[in-house]
Amino acid sequence: MAKLAEKIFSVTNSGAHKVVRILGITVKFKSRVNMLRLKVEEQEACISSLRTTVEKQVARERALERELTSLMKTVHIAMITDTNYVAQTLVAIKSMFFNKPENIAYKIYIITTDLAAEDITKLQNLQCYGLDIQIINCQNLIAQYLTLQQHRHVSHAALLKFFLPEILSSIDKVLYIDSDVLVQDSLEPLYETNIQNYYAAVVRDTLSVLGREYMQSVGINNQYYFNSGVMLLNLQKMREDNISHKFVVFRTQKEQHFMDQDAFNGVIGHQVRYVSYKYNFLNYYLTVMNKKQLSFFFEEDLTQYNQDEDLYRHCVILHFGGKEKPWSEDMGFLSELYRSYASRAMPENFKL
Repeated sequence: MAKLAEKIFSVTNSGAHKVVRILGITVKFKSRVNMLRLKVEEQEACISSLRTTVEKQVARERALERELTSLMKTVHIAMITDTNYVAQTLVAIKSMFFNKPENIAYKIYIITTDLAAEDITKLQNLQCYGLDIQIINCQNLIAQYLTLQQHRHVSHAALLKFFLPEILSSIDKVLYIDSDVLVQDSLEPLYETNIQNYYAAVVRDTLSVLGREYMQSVGINNQYYFNSGVMLLNLQKMREDNISHKFVVFRTQKEQHFMDQDAFNGVIGHQVRYVSYKYNFLNYYLTVMNKKQLSFFFEEDLTQYNQDEDLYRHCVILHFGGKEKPWSEDMGFLSELYRSYASRAMPENFKL
């Protein structure tokens, strides 16, 4: 019996030692886990601190860029985009920047309705010395006009053009440019056009000749019709004459083919200044008229360009205003030209 008791005690004592040893290992393990957790937390705090420092530095650099930019001669530019046209807007802005004189600053107001935070960041990241970006959300403003019929490839967001005088109430003149363009030279000469006694400076459109019957059907009786994709707008004069309200009245009174363009022509077309075709040349013009006809229409010599490619390169603003687009169709030289800009402008994983 004594031997049995001794054996039981030995086994029990051995088990107790094992339990103590396991408990000791567990305590050490928990201690190491806690130490690792503390190190991770310290590293996370360090990373957070570095992130904050970097963000502050970026903010300071952007503030400095903005301050330096404000000292330069400034061209005010307005663009309108939505979630479907962010990539094209980015390419258009980059093309402006690539061909901008060093002593000129572009302040670009991007007016939008439905951009995701990620897209807003991509556009804001364009900002640099000589290029100031301001994004203005006007979702509530456009909501009341969504019942108007949308035509072709033009979205309801285009109607925001009507309200540019109010949206940009702090400035008296702005160069509006559509997103489906490439800007191949300085915009300063166009911006400096004298429009003191005009509502806008615009480029005449071939619809002036080929669409007279349509113009009359929607109540436009001007000699020329213009494309509203590029307009130097006298915002002060437009505000004084309550033009935004007149646009809305014209747009809602009868069925029209174009989302905003007919209203611009019908309301201010009698008092605009026409400028060179090179400031808003739509690529499809060469499909409806030859160079000799276009020369007569624009009162400028386009026949000096033997090849279409040479004419396209000469344009300050090349506008892809038709249904066919160079980023989604194979348009030969035009697609190659557009891709050459897109490849320099587009961030990684941001495709057309």
